[in-house]
Amino acid sequence: MGDHCEFCINGFYGDPRINVDIPCRPCPCPGQLLSNHSFADTCSLDPITRDVICECKPGYAGARCDICSDNYYGNPEVPGGSCRPCECNEKVDLLVPGNCDPRTGKCLKCLYDTTGDHCEVCRPGYFRYSEDRPCEECKCDELGTNTTAGPCDPSSGQCTCLPNVSGLRCDQCIENHWKIASGHGCEPCDCDPLGSESPQCHEYYGQCRCKEGFGGRQCNECMPSFYGDPKVQCLQCQCNYVGTRTSQCNRQTGACVCLPGIGGYHCDRCDRGFTGSIPDCITCGECFENWDRILQDTKNDTSEIILRAGDIKNLGATGAYTKEFDDMQTQLEEIEQLLNNTNEINTEDIEIQLQRLREKINQTEAEQLNALDDQLYDHKEYILLREVKASALNDTLNELKNKIKELENNGTKLQEANVQGALTLIANAKDKAEKAARKANHSQEDIIYAETQCTATETLINNSQDKYIMQSEANDNKLREISKKLEELDQEFPGLNSLVCDGGGSPCHPICGGAGCGSCGNSLTCANGAKQQAETAVLNANDTEIALRNKESLANDFIRNVSQINTNETRNLAQKTYDKIRDELTKANNSLKLVTDMREEMSEFMGQNNTKPEDIQHLAEEIFEKNIEKTPEEVQELADNIKNAVDRLTNTDYIIEETKDDLAKVNQLKEHAEQAK
Repeated sequence: MGDHCEFCINGFYGDPRINVDIPCRPCPCPGQLLSNHSFADTCSLDPITRDVICECKPGYAGARCDICSDNYYGNPEVPGGSCRPCECNEKVDLLVPGNCDPRTGKCLKCLYDTTGDHCEVCRPGYFRYSEDRPCEECKCDELGTNTTAGPCDPSSGQCTCLPNVSGLRCDQCIENHWKIASGHGCEPCDCDPLGSESPQCHEYYGQCRCKEGFGGRQCNECMPSFYGDPKVQCLQCQCNYVGTRTSQCNRQTGACVCLPGIGGYHCDRCDRGFTGSIPDCITCGECFENWDRILQDTKNDTSEIILRAGDIKNLGATGAYTKEFDDMQTQLEEIEQLLNNTNEINTEDIEIQLQRLREKINQTEAEQLNALDDQLYDHKEYILLREVKASALNDTLNELKNKIKELENNGTKLQEANVQGALTLIANAKDKAEKAARKANHSQEDIIYAETQCTATETLINNSQDKYIMQSEANDNKLREISKKLEELDQEFPGLNSLVCDGGGSPCHPICGGAGCGSCGNSLTCANGAKQQAETAVLNANDTEIALRNKESLANDFIRNVSQINTNETRNLAQKTYDKIRDELTKANNSLKLVTDMREEMSEFMGQNNTKPEDIQHLAEEIFEKNIEKTPEEVQELADNIKNAVDRLTNTDYIIEETKDDLAKVNQLKEHAEQAK
């Protein structure tokens, strides 16, 4: 194409000009124009590299239009392939490269908390109700959500709850359950149907609403300071408040919890091993400890004997007189042997030997029975002696005496059932009794000393009896006064709670609490209380303080900006004036230099003796050809403007001082530029 056929038509490339002679060929983009595999209407030949450059259609890129451009995907390099726009539902930034896979079209850089091959769904932890709404973050409660079960539902935002937990955010227990703060789900309230007003308990404390006369978390116990079965009868704890840790006794038995050194069912006396009067109980000392240790050892020994006696009664004594029975067995074997040899022995001899054996057996049995009787008599004497010595152990050995009598009775019964076992038992008891007697003899002096101390203590107690009675009466009066004051305070609590916590009507309001309770004003229904209003006022004051600080900061920033603007405007005005003065001064200096040069040329010319009239004429014409751009009026006007501009400047010394460094830098740069020429 062209007037001289110097160009190729669209769809071809080459340079058909004379002396170049590159014929026109079809554009390979990547196929030819008519091949249905071309993605460029025209192409050109690079004059330097001689490479073909295709002018690709939208969506194609590369020198041959054989790849897809950004935000397009496909296989344009194969016949029948093409590039198509990536379908990302307008959830990508088209100005950012690499939004989708150039082969598959899968979206890679989804925005607005979306994901998926086409950015069509919310990413994990986000949800939306419909496609035309943005994705919102799921607000799952950490205490009630099962974090191991995956994210929330992407279409509803429902979190995966722990057992017995409900709500979109898993932030509340199901009905009649509590303890969501455990992190393992909610537990049943288990309110007692007889003692509670409803099966629902407090969601965090688990306390059921109890009927009158019932207490405990599940309302299956008596009220505080009571014990027993609430379904049958509740009895008030009878604890001595001086000697107890708490006013609540054992809820089943009513036994009070005593302070150290104090004992008794009601904690109303000093404990065993302590002496004095409550609450001033002191230890009895080393004397009691030694004596108590002896009694405890004797008690343990007696318990062991009784246990062994019971075993002998049930099982018998197989180990007693084993040698005697063995001898009898040997003799019986000899008799059996003699009977087996009757053919060789005379019958009379046999009778004689039998008679001797009978006599020997009878003698042996008589001796053994006499020995047993003697031993039994001796043991009875030892037992009587032991009882006499044990009686000297004072009242503290009564328990031991009773058990020794039981041992004696058990020994008599065992004697009837098994003589040998009974004798063995009594022999062991004899040894134990002798040991106890020796310990009792050694402790006699300690007992005498203890009796002396007891006598002195009784005298001291008798002397202090009147003082104790007076002090006790004074304490009782004081206790009644304190109880009266407590009753008055209890009556004042409802009114005080109404003012402080907005929960009047009971000493401890079930929702608002009260001044004497564990909580106060923690519910939205208690907003009228003084405590809640005070907290609200503090919050408002804090918000106001923050707002004032923000306003103050904005004001300071505005003042600094205004000051900066004024300084910049003044500096810019001075700079413009300075530049204008410098330009006009430069022009004036150029004009002055031109006149000076002309004057010097005229002087030099006139000083020559051989000056010709033609030269003078030529010089005059040259001078007249010189043209000063400014007329005298314009020069005067320029001077007046400069003067007025200088007069309008304020604080010029400060401006000159501020711009001195900048002017020095400009001059320095100018010198460097002139040196570089």
